[in-house]
Amino acid sequence: MTATAHQRLESLTQQLSDIAQRYDELTEQRDHAVMVGDDAQADLIADQLEQLERDRKRLAAKVAPLTDAAEKESQAALTKEGQKLAKNADAMLAEIQSVFDECQGYAEKLAAAADKLNMHSAIHWMIVAKDARQKGGKPQFATPRFNPVTLERMANIRNLLDYLNGDLSAKSVQARSND
Repeated sequence: MTATAHQRLESLTQQLSDIAQRYDELTEQRDHAVMVGDDAQADLIADQLEQLERDRKRLAAKVAPLTDAAEKESQAALTKEGQKLAKNADAMLAEIQSVFDECQGYAEKLAAAADKLNMHSAIHWMIVAKDARQKGGKPQFATPRFNPVTLERMANIRNLLDYLNGDLSAKSVQARSND
């Protein structure tokens, strides 16, 4: 498996750190050799220091290209993650829209059922029932009632859908404004 630019950059950084540490050690050894008058040893260490400096320059020349490559790798990884998150967000939004569509269907059925009544339905019933009674009929006078719990649930559902509709609109604007 090929090492990533980020891994190679870490390795290179470690090599440069090792060279710097070795350079400091050899510099101290050379200075000590000079102080004690061991010129041959000082010259040998000076050659090693020159080699280390050449190695450092050779490795340092690789830092910029590897840094650029590592940044591109990071950006590519971010883009890939962003695309994955966008796909998840799109699926979530599609699910929300699906629920909204389902609620829309139920609302249309409910509206169609409620359209069979109007504000004057009770008055019309009363007139017909009174007429029937006056003519000898025996209409039922029980009071039809719609379950108040159902009415409350319908109100809560309406409030939730209304809130989500507004909140999704606001969040959509916020999400776009972060670009």
